[in-house]
Amino acid sequence: MFKNEEGSAIVVTMIVLFVVSSMVAVSVEIIINNIKNIKLAENKAKAFYLAEAGVEQALYDIKAGDIQLDVNQPLPLYDDEQSASDKTNSYYKITDGEDSNYDYRIDANGKVDHITKTITVKCNRGYGSFFNYSVFSEGDVTFKNNTDLYIDKLGRGGIYTKGNVTSGVHLYVHDTPNNPEDSYDVSDLYNSKYINVDKEDKLSFIDFDINYLKQIKDEDYPVSENKLDTKKGLDLNIEINGDKVVYMGGENIYIGNLDLISDDEGGILFVDGNLELKNDTDIKNYIVIVTGNIILKNNITMQNALLYSKGNISEIKNNSEITGTVAAKNGVNFKNNTTLTFDNSYIDILKEYGLLSNMGGNNSGNGLKIISWEEKTTFDKK
Repeated sequence: MFKNEEGSAIVVTMIVLFVVSSMVAVSVEIIINNIKNIKLAENKAKAFYLAEAGVEQALYDIKAGDIQLDVNQPLPLYDDEQSASDKTNSYYKITDGEDSNYDYRIDANGKVDHITKTITVKCNRGYGSFFNYSVFSEGDVTFKNNTDLYIDKLGRGGIYTKGNVTSGVHLYVHDTPNNPEDSYDVSDLYNSKYINVDKEDKLSFIDFDINYLKQIKDEDYPVSENKLDTKKGLDLNIEINGDKVVYMGGENIYIGNLDLISDDEGGILFVDGNLELKNDTDIKNYIVIVTGNIILKNNITMQNALLYSKGNISEIKNNSEITGTVAAKNGVNFKNNTTLTFDNSYIDILKEYGLLSNMGGNNSGNGLKIISWEEKTTFDKK
């Protein structure tokens, strides 16, 4: 009888041990699977954030005009132990849409372990932004005589206005940078892809922070507010060299010859009032910001420059050569033959002095419109 009870006890013990062992094994498997799932979710999230960072960086590059087409750009590391394979396969690339229904395509890859997240974004400049035009105004833009307009290889450098565009003679557009002689006369201004007449109020004129400009000024430049002084030879020649922010204040400021030259990081001339320039004006590597109107009585030469007025810019004449952007809130008037060549590398000056983060207007984000966003997750075989 005792032998039977001992045998039964052994059987029961073995059954209990089996059940417990099975439960432990199942629990361990569940725990291992949970750890794997947690790690999988973590890696998926890391891959997504990497790809998303690539998209954000690409959009920033496009907005800043700092674009390298069809080149894999590396993404920042998510940690110091990122594998060589992850580094190689984590990148973003910008492609020109050319004849497609979009201006740019962005492909951003984020790779973590055996997981790759790919985000493909297509976007349009639409009406673009302030920094994508040779001339920008909310008022009328008038060309009295022949004008040559040189577009860059990305199709930037046209004219944006909410008013009307009129051309008294010819407006020649050169949109083949490698062959500037290849041009055509824009006879129908309103049907040219480089003449954007915005009647839907899509963009607003950007505003610079006046108080910020006053805070960062390096010097106050004494000027005359008496128009007769220019006839007497006073303040006829003003030459400002170097990398600095120069402030001129007064309701009406009259200058004869004006030379603004910087060979390094660039500078800013800030005029709080109206500005009249009687004779030749030469601007190189400078930003000119005027809160009032600008009157140019003679020719102007601009190189890597922005000429900005919160009022009108009028009487630009005598074979002016402008490489950069002319922007006036209320209108721009070109009187004589003018050459406009697009170049927005003056953006580097805005960055240098912190002006990009201190401006307003609904196009300060450069007017990009995302028209599609696609995501795909792939798993490498282990």
